[in-house]
Amino acid sequence: MSHQVSRIHIRRLVDPSKRELACVLKVLRVTFAQHPIVPLILAGNITPEGLDALDWGFLRAGLEEGEGEVWIAEHERPDMKGAREIVGVTIWHIPGNTALNQDRVTTELRWKELVHAVGTDQGNWFLNYFIPRTRMMWNRYLPTPGDMYIDAYHCQLVCVLPEFHNQGVVSALGTPAIRRAVREGKRVLGEGSSATDARKYEHMGCRIFGNETFQGLPGSNTDSVQIWPLEVLPKAFTHNSYWNRDGKL
Repeated sequence: MSHQVSRIHIRRLVDPSKRELACVLKVLRVTFAQHPIVPLILAGNITPEGLDALDWGFLRAGLEEGEGEVWIAEHERPDMKGAREIVGVTIWHIPGNTALNQDRVTTELRWKELVHAVGTDQGNWFLNYFIPRTRMMWNRYLPTPGDMYIDAYHCQLVCVLPEFHNQGVVSALGTPAIRRAVREGKRVLGEGSSATDARKYEHMGCRIFGNETFQGLPGSNTDSVQIWPLEVLPKAFTHNSYWNRDGKL
């Protein structure tokens, strides 16, 4: 199915309605389930309930003022007199966020649905291993005060429905936050989930920091997962049409 990019509208999601939240969760449920980190976090038990619990944690952080932002792509449907449907979502941590530096109680509250869905052992693995392991990863690559993870924009996830792939929706979703980061002189961080992704991002002008392995809970029968932490360099945004299709800063 082909759709005109001109009928895709990008906006920040603020004070979402119940319907908007349900539509965002539907997009995440369909698309984020394919990410290799999901079986690791859900201990291989990928159910709609587990996916929604995981996605709620990301979404809650993105909607919290001063912590993150959620941007959505809406497709305008001419057959429904201009009605729009959400077809893509991106969730950001913004400078000043505390996502990786909160105490155990606060972190557990943020991810309460996930902890409940996966059970005590897997929940403790997520809170005591996965989040601290992610924090240590970024602190190792960005150790300088004033230029650390907490000072950067970080794309937590970007998800687009399959029928809207290869139509510029992913780059359109990322443009507002990346453009602002470049203007502010802030880093733009993210992760690749495969060696192929890493090579693709590197070809587009990104800096690949390295390669990290995350281990699952012992006894959970889940494979380890590799992650490629990366940075969208300013020149990649200003000179590459993938990131900056209109050529504006």
